[in-house]
Parts: sequence; C-alpha cells; structure tokens
Amino acid sequence: MKKNSPRLYALLKFLVKFNLLAIPLYLVLALNVNIVELQLATAQIVEWLLHLSAVPAVRDGLLITVPVSGGFWAAEIVWDCIGWKSMLFFLALVFATDAPMKKKRTALLFLPLIVLVNIARIWFLLYYVATFGLAHYALLHAVLWSWGLLLTVIVFWLIWLRYARNKARNA
Repeated sequence: MKKNSPRLYALLKFLVKFNLLAIPLYLVLALNVNIVELQLATAQIVEWLLHLSAVPAVRDGLLITVPVSGGFWAAEIVWDCIGWKSMLFFLALVFATDAPMKKKRTALLFLPLIVLVNIARIWFLLYYVATFGLAHYALLHAVLWSWGLLLTVIVFWLIWLRYARNKARNA
C-alpha cells in the first residue's frame, strides 16, 4: 500500500487540478458565451475548403448548404462547432499535469492544431454529405464529434507529455 501512495497522491492531485480547471467550461456554458466572429471565420474556411474540393457549397452567414440527391442540405456552424470545448479540455489536461510553466506554455502550440482538426472534421462531414448523401451522416457526426475530437485531444496531450517529460530528463 505504501509503495503506491506517491502514485495515488499524484493521481489524486492531477484529478483535483483537472476538475478545478473545468470551471471555465461551466462558466462559458452558464454565461452563454458565444463569439459569432469565430463561428463566421470557421464557416468561411469550411466553405473555402468545400470549393477547393469541388463541392458547390453556398454559405449564408453561419449556414452552409450543399447539394444532395434530390435537393439541398444545410448545416449551421454553431458555437460548439468551433472546438472551444476541445481546446479547454486540452488546456485542462496540460495545466493539471505536473510540469514547469515554461513547458506548459509550449502546449499552446497545439491549440491551432486542434482548430485545424476541427475544421477538417466539419469539412469532411459536409463533403461526405455532398458526395454520398445523408445515409450515415448521424453516425459519422456522432463518432467524429465525440470520439474523434476526444481522441485528438488525448493524443496531442500525450505527445506534449512525452515532450515535457523528455525535456525534464535531459535538463
């Protein structure tokens, strides 16, 4: 039991810090924060990518319409589409980890990557619908939305963790 005590203490400390760092998530949700400019930027980038991939998408504000068999289908780029929860989750993981602040600051370099993965996810979903129809859209959206971004964040955190620990050993 005593042999595991330092590991259990470190795990408990991580979990407490991680949960405290989740407070900004609840504040954003409670205050109903919504930055429309970020949504518009995301919609514009996705529209541009769809045009690059030969999908005749039409954007009207936050609504992106793509052709489907027998008509059109539209998706709205809502606040949750921009990946803010994934970025907060990643930052909470990083800042809950025992590492010097200098190493934690390097984790900020992963935030644009999370944004890019998120934009690629939205592009893929709309490209898929325009190319193959709506048959499996709900499943793809659920898998890519929940599991895809969660896995992305955890992989990026593990990559950063390896970097932070290797630098600590070499210092």
